[in-house]
Amino acid sequence: MTSMKQIPLARRLALAPLLLLATSCLENEEEIHVHADGSLEILVRSRGDVGDLADGAPVPLHAPWIPVGEATERWVGSVGAATSGASVAARVAAGAAHAIAAGEDELELAAYGHFQSAADVPSFAAPPGETFASALLRRDVRLDVRRVGNAVVYSFERTYRARESDGSDICDGADGVLSDEQKQKLEDGSDPGPEAWALLSASLVERSAADAERLVRDALASIYLEGDASLDPAAIAPIVARTQAASVELFTPERLNQIWRALLTQENGDALLELQQEVRDVLRHILGEGLAAQGIGAPVRHAVAERLEWRFAAIDHDADLADESFQLRLTLPGTLVDTNAHERDGDVCVWSFEAEALTRGDVVMRAVSVLAD
Repeated sequence: MTSMKQIPLARRLALAPLLLLATSCLENEEEIHVHADGSLEILVRSRGDVGDLADGAPVPLHAPWIPVGEATERWVGSVGAATSGASVAARVAAGAAHAIAAGEDELELAAYGHFQSAADVPSFAAPPGETFASALLRRDVRLDVRRVGNAVVYSFERTYRARESDGSDICDGADGVLSDEQKQKLEDGSDPGPEAWALLSASLVERSAADAERLVRDALASIYLEGDASLDPAAIAPIVARTQAASVELFTPERLNQIWRALLTQENGDALLELQQEVRDVLRHILGEGLAAQGIGAPVRHAVAERLEWRFAAIDHDADLADESFQLRLTLPGTLVDTNAHERDGDVCVWSFEAEALTRGDVVMRAVSVLAD
């Protein structure tokens, strides 16, 4: 995981919103070959440094996937057949990174899978039993194969599901708050001056309080979504009120100004992360204590806590994805007749996009081919 001290100034300033852990810069590629019988061969590759590869399950290494390449074999031997989870992070932090990298600044992990049908392709890259695996990026595939007269039509669709947020760049909050000159300095990564920081701090206080309240409300709503009506809706208001009060205490303009200065001078590059951890601990305490005060039993409290942790995991993954890029290369049987591909390399359809596209909605890649008898 990348330390804030290692991130250039412009990017450090972009990581100011609530609940943002770290960034990664991975290049992710998929190659999918569809056979005439409807089976699929998939090769997944991801390139970056060891710390980034150890977070967010960029490459599936568990069965039915098969690890590919020397670097991947070193990874499996040192860390295990996974690219996410607490045990992976712990082994990398304990020094496994040196053995895996073998002196290289970056390495490429790869995995191959052969699937009899699109329905057999997993939607998540993390092992099925991993905690909060469903909080990670979801990738679905659909393949319709049908005979039409003397030909077979293949209709392929690969969907990368939208993410709720990419962390919301601090520059986004500058509109309507800062002058054009101040915004330009901020976007360039230079110091826009004390007045600009004060204005941004006030804006961020409001945004962060709203984020914290939304997290708590979402966790509480999970009680009802799970079919349990033991929590009186009237009891939600005092818990939310405590969340709002805690936000005011935590996100003061004075504290945020200190964090800005720390990020600019790199005196404490992890100041924002420390605030984030404090916020999360406070939200956990407020929810647990508030539900206990309402007489809510331990099983329901645990379910609410699990939902909150799921949201934290999803937010962390959004932050990890922020700087990543993706490419899909697809080969279908027969003659390609329609596609929304960004480009074509002979008979291969190619899509390329940045993770930021996932904050605007699903990224859907389609292609249709016809194989004549």
